[in-house]
Amino acid sequence: MQQSEEQKNGGPKDDKLISLVILTSDGNKTWNHDFPKTMKVSQLIQAIATQFHLAQNGQYEVRLETNLEEALKPERTLVSYQIQDGARMILTDLGRGV
Repeated sequence: MQQSEEQKNGGPKDDKLISLVILTSDGNKTWNHDFPKTMKVSQLIQAIATQFHLAQNGQYEVRLETNLEEALKPERTLVSYQIQDGARMILTDLGRGV
């Protein structure tokens, strides 16, 4: 029995997940990860802060690399922005936590 291309690459992609590339605004850190599409932007920011060892009480925002003019609203879900797999998002530190 011949394996499909999806099976060779670790199985079919879960339709409930979205693959994102997260970058810091200074370009020093990058994280490729699959996130639930229903995740709120605030939860995404918290996950990124944890991954990058940033202050949990800091102030951060994320923007799509394709639309740097608009910060994503923390209360909205990723799916509400119709973000595509492989989208690149920029995390900006708005100020240090105390």
